[in-house]
Amino acid sequence: MTYGSGTLPVALELVFGGGYSNFRTDRGGPRKYGVTHRTLAAHRGARAVTADQVKGMSRKEAVDI
Repeated sequence: MTYGSGTLPVALELVFGGGYSNFRTDRGGPRKYGVTHRTLAAHRGARAVTADQVKGMSRKEAVDI
């Protein structure tokens, strides 16, 4: 199967459509654009990030991750 240059933007739109979530029943914790708080912390080189930091993550940073 061949992937065109338009495939990534379409896939990102599908993932990013969810926005921010932080459900107590979700063991993954706070997430935005499909990026969990643990992944965001690792990307930033931090030990941890707060739910507010996840909520404030830009779309550009999510794309970079």
